[in-house]
Amino acid sequence: MAADGLGKFLSKEEQCSNWTVRPLTDDQMEYAMLDAAVLLCLMDTILEESRFVDTYHGEFFQTHSAMRCSVRHTFLGTETSGMAYRVPYGSIKVCLSKRIARQSWRTGADAPGPPTLVGTVGDAKPVRTLDCQEGKNTKEKRQ
Repeated sequence: MAADGLGKFLSKEEQCSNWTVRPLTDDQMEYAMLDAAVLLCLMDTILEESRFVDTYHGEFFQTHSAMRCSVRHTFLGTETSGMAYRVPYGSIKVCLSKRIARQSWRTGADAPGPPTLVGTVGDAKPVRTLDCQEGKNTKEKRQ
């Protein structure tokens, strides 16, 4: 996509390399930085295309305000720490044995509070949520 949209070639050779081995190689770090940075360049290029300009008159994000969001990542410790957290507007993922809370909210809205420790995994209380598919309150799995 970078080749088509930007006229640049971005090698994907490192994409399938072993990312679990530390330290990462210089080639892996360069690939990761370029792969993330190219997204902004691609978005700018796409939004400048005549069909977008004609349709949205420079107001794409005003028309599609749900696409504007803020994101926060918080390191919570290792996977084996056994601690339970409540993460407003987010969830916890494990990556390379590290627990990371990811929160996202609409840009311009108040940011949610940071993840809070609620005890050990066995002590965490289920929270009430609305099941959008069934339209009724259900219990969510422990966070």
